[in-house]
Amino acid sequence: MENKPTELWLLSNEMVHTPSIIGLVMELAGQGKMKVADKILESYNLTKTVRLGVLHGSIPWRVEGETVILTVE
Repeated sequence: MENKPTELWLLSNEMVHTPSIIGLVMELAGQGKMKVADKILESYNLTKTVRLGVLHGSIPWRVEGETVILTVE
């Protein structure tokens, strides 16, 4: 049986615009500031494996409105 990918939805609220935060995280990662980027992702209660996947590009993500959706295999 084939495993279906899981979607993790990171929602925004009045105080936090998640697409902007993830954009910042990716910018920091591109500058080699992985510890700071990882710490920000940790605030979304993501596992270390998922956080590293996002930072290294092995976990795809997309923006839909105010939400960031991660696709985890």
